[in-house]
Amino acid sequence: MSPASSIVKQPVLAALKRFTTCGIGDALVRLNVRHGGYLSGLKMFSPTEGAGTSKIIANDKVSPWPSKHFADAIPPHSVVFVSQPKGYISACWGGLMSTRAQEAGAAGIHRELASFSQEGAEGETVKINLGDIIMGDADGVVAIPPHLAEECVKLCVSRWNIDEATRQCITDGEDIGPNINRLRQ
Repeated sequence: MSPASSIVKQPVLAALKRFTTCGIGDALVRLNVRHGGYLSGLKMFSPTEGAGTSKIIANDKVSPWPSKHFADAIPPHSVVFVSQPKGYISACWGGLMSTRAQEAGAAGIHRELASFSQEGAEGETVKINLGDIIMGDADGVVAIPPHLAEECVKLCVSRWNIDEATRQCITDGEDIGPNINRLRQ
């Protein structure tokens, strides 16, 4: 039996699997876990990654600051290039952003991490401790301290409900910015 399974009850582990690493990372930030447990530079392996003939090319160094939330400013048929700012250690693109990009008519999304180091902005590293729960998906990889797992699930459930209300607003044709501000208060 692994240390994580001996400390964290199976229903809690099963509940964590319902959420994305982006959502779990957000909950861990609220629980004061450095960088939301996000392990920069690690990603889940996908056997289909890189398959196909589509190519995305970007060389944008100085983008203008949009007058509204960046996801609401996506032009139809555009390719969105998401680059993690250097020194910023957290998941920056998840399901809501993808939903908004899809509703805006984006042709594609290319995600890239600008920094592939475990080192954070102040020079510290995100540490994995014995018993930590490691979860990976298309959004990234997070380390969840076992003593915070139950509280993390509660926050994820609460945030999921808010995100579903936000998603409904987006699919109803509304902008993401005002609804995130209203629903996440």
